[in-house]
Amino acid sequence: IAQRISSVREADQIIVVNEGRITGVGTHDELLAGNEEYKEIYESQESAASTGQTPAPQTPAPQSREEVSDNG
Repeated sequence: IAQRISSVREADQIIVVNEGRITGVGTHDELLAGNEEYKEIYESQESAASTGQTPAPQTPAPQSREEVSDNG
């Protein structure tokens, strides 16, 4: 499991999951050519890397119990 494409780029098979659903399966090159979601993530991460910025996460991180509870 990875959020950074650079971590899985050389994998034999990458599975793209969005909101618990598989939206693509293939190699890096196959997904770039045929999966718009993967391509958007890749371009976002590449753009951020070229400007020295950290790309924003594609999904919000889970909140801790302290952040969810107002009762302390």
